[in-house]
Amino acid sequence: MDGKIHPREALYILGKTLWQLWTAKHPQLSDQLSAVDIPEMVRSIIVDCIDGGVNTVDELFRKHVIRQIR
Repeated sequence: MDGKIHPREALYILGKTLWQLWTAKHPQLSDQLSAVDIPEMVRSIIVDCIDGGVNTVDELFRKHVIRQIR
């Protein structure tokens, strides 16, 4: 709205996009992620994006990708 891009908004959009790509439908406010058959790693990335569990893409990467490498 103010013409600036905020990382949290971008991460929220990323989470909703991942959800939509995985389920092949647009998520609605009434949808429950737990009712969708999504692998745990993907689910946790979506939840972190949508619920604000991370503030930047770098945090998201460190939390999920680096954890998988170790």
